[in-house]
Amino acid sequence: MEKTRPGHPSSPRLSAWIVVVMVAMVALPAALALATVRSPVMLQMTSSNPTPYGYTCSLLLFIVPIMAIAFGFLPRKEVKFPRKAFWWTIGILVPLGFATDFFFASRFFIFSNTGATLGIAAPALHKPVPIEEYVFYLTGFIAVLLLYLWLDEYWLAAYKAANYRMASEKIKRLFRFHALFFILLISLLWEATLAVPYQWWDYQPKQMIGVRIGAWASLPIEAVCVWIAVTYATAIVFEIVKLWLASEKPARQAFLGLKNSQRLRD
Repeated sequence: MEKTRPGHPSSPRLSAWIVVVMVAMVALPAALALATVRSPVMLQMTSSNPTPYGYTCSLLLFIVPIMAIAFGFLPRKEVKFPRKAFWWTIGILVPLGFATDFFFASRFFIFSNTGATLGIAAPALHKPVPIEEYVFYLTGFIAVLLLYLWLDEYWLAAYKAANYRMASEKIKRLFRFHALFFILLISLLWEATLAVPYQWWDYQPKQMIGVRIGAWASLPIEAVCVWIAVTYATAIVFEIVKLWLASEKPARQAFLGLKNSQRLRD
């Protein structure tokens, strides 16, 4: 079997560096531009409820793309994508998002502007959170994955693997680095221009490292990193699940390269 050369286009090492370069091409000039803002302009509230139902309505940033892709793209006859892998991915990521909100929302977030929500409290440890928080995680993961599918199966269809079953047979284990990169700039725009300035949500200062982007309403650097990581992780989880299901191998063998004791004896 031919081994992948270190400089080959499909080399994992080269692919990893491509991802780093892609991030740097955006992050470096953005950081330099934002650093020129020495005196950030602060938003002055002129009303006790400046954005009625603002957080609630802003969820349309996820809901509208979901509806457009689900009803305008997926029903086409020529569109074929691994639906089982899609629902497996949503079934893994959405509960993780819910758990993050339930266990850690009171430690990391502040929800000062109650008028921006429906006022429906959802359960969370120590202190309830707006119901919009759980809708945020549900629609967020679905929107990210549907947008990724739309690009992968339609715009970049010529570059995807023709037969995932054959491709999966060449992979001994799935816990390795995959060079897939996808980021939703709309999420950063959401927080920097609406959510944080109008206090739909904010971050507990004592839980942050203290590096904030003044030009983006003092948005913590952690918020930027989380959105990059979440979007990237969504694509990775989907591709791993897709290959696992295509391989028709037990999870232990597919993910860890381990066979059961009977096969080892044989």
